[in-house]
Amino acid sequence: MEIVRLTGFETHRDGGSVSASFAATDGCEYTLMLKVKLGSTGARIVKLGYMPALLKCNKIGRFEPLQPPGSFSPEDWAETEVEIDWEAAEQVLANMGAHLAGCASGDRDIYSSMQSITKLSGDAG
Repeated sequence: MEIVRLTGFETHRDGGSVSASFAATDGCEYTLMLKVKLGSTGARIVKLGYMPALLKCNKIGRFEPLQPPGSFSPEDWAETEVEIDWEAAEQVLANMGAHLAGCASGDRDIYSSMQSITKLSGDAG
């Protein structure tokens, strides 16, 4: 998959999950999600690490030239989600690196965090 442009980075409010979204040449918008794994020790919530990396693909299934742009039926929308290994997640992030030039510093910080997470999780696994 070849990345066309980055579409967003997000830090989630669940204790450490992060994601990056991008458009690819195949017409899909992808999201690489690194979701934190939480546990509890009595009354305290603790971060245990990360769940396996997820790659989500959102794709609009067909183009109807007679419909106004942006009007799609629910059956035209498809979302798939697969677990990928840490090495594959590192490769996706490496491919994103070439597109960081116009990104805000906060987005670059999330990108750096994601690189660290994939490296540490891959080394631990």
